[in-house]
Amino acid sequence: MTRVRKVINNIQSHIQNKIILEVACGRADFSIEASKISKSVFCIDLDDFRLSEKINERVNVTFEQMNATSMSYDDESFDTVIMYNAIAHLDRIIDDVLSECLRVLKFGGTIFVISSFSIDKTAIDKKLLPALLNSGLKFKASTDKVFTYVQIEK
Repeated sequence: MTRVRKVINNIQSHIQNKIILEVACGRADFSIEASKISKSVFCIDLDDFRLSEKINERVNVTFEQMNATSMSYDDESFDTVIMYNAIAHLDRIIDDVLSECLRVLKFGGTIFVISSFSIDKTAIDKKLLPALLNSGLKFKASTDKVFTYVQIEK
């Protein structure tokens, strides 16, 4: 089982038959795998040079070049928002990214910040968790042998 597949299995109830957004998608490996069980997947990044060619094989995945601090999506467009192995790239703008993710997330939806990278785990501990504590948002953090999961509820 791939690492991405393990994550998908762990959060399946939050993405199965749902409209999801992956922020800072990089290669879009998460989006490609999630599209196998999701209704539709949108993924964004500032550029597309890392984007996997496999994205073209999935009819329910849409990639757009977009800044995570000013998304063009309507309010409450997505059931679930994911940041997978990406939070360290966003740590200087985490408050703005989080605010924008909450704006596009449907009421009752969930934001997941998930990572297996040590650089991301540092960003989670030093930037994301303090920001969440100051925000008053309902969240929980957990780890397994490989991944750190932060689940934020709207």
